[in-house]
Amino acid sequence: SPDEASLIARFQTLEIMESHNLRLNQTALLHLASLSTFQKLSMTLPDQVAIHHLDPTTAFKTLKSLELNSVDDCRTLKLFLRSLNYESLEHLVLSTTLDSHSGEIKETLEGVSAFTNLRSLTVHARPPNEDALVSFSANSFKPLHCLRLLRRLQFGWMNIGVDNHIIPTLGLDVPRPTYL
Repeated sequence: SPDEASLIARFQTLEIMESHNLRLNQTALLHLASLSTFQKLSMTLPDQVAIHHLDPTTAFKTLKSLELNSVDDCRTLKLFLRSLNYESLEHLVLSTTLDSHSGEIKETLEGVSAFTNLRSLTVHARPPNEDALVSFSANSFKPLHCLRLLRRLQFGWMNIGVDNHIIPTLGLDVPRPTYL
């Protein structure tokens, strides 16, 4: 809303904004993206219209921690991730209802793999209906191989097929884990 954007725009040295259910409009998102002091953001995934106006060369240059809630569209998520600074982000939490059977979880992890300084990744993949399980195979982890600094890897609400073949893969994905 316009009131939300004008309120957020008043804060010129904001470092942290935690509003799990807030979907920022274009004006508010652009303001936060421009702040040189901004380090932590928790919000609902913005819509594509707001995201299209972000400049990946300048947006969220100091953002270290991001929590995105209500992630239900893989294309919008990938667009938003591409608009962020790949070097500064260290902690990422995604709460999603993406479909693991369509490959959206693997696509999401492919987008996350660009953040090579990521130290912590949490993915809560809630199934579209309560009777279903979100499941995916060891192959889905492959995009994480390049995240050499990753120490904490957490998946919630998921059924991950773990067998003797996935253990070496997890060792490649998270070579020095502190939490798995």
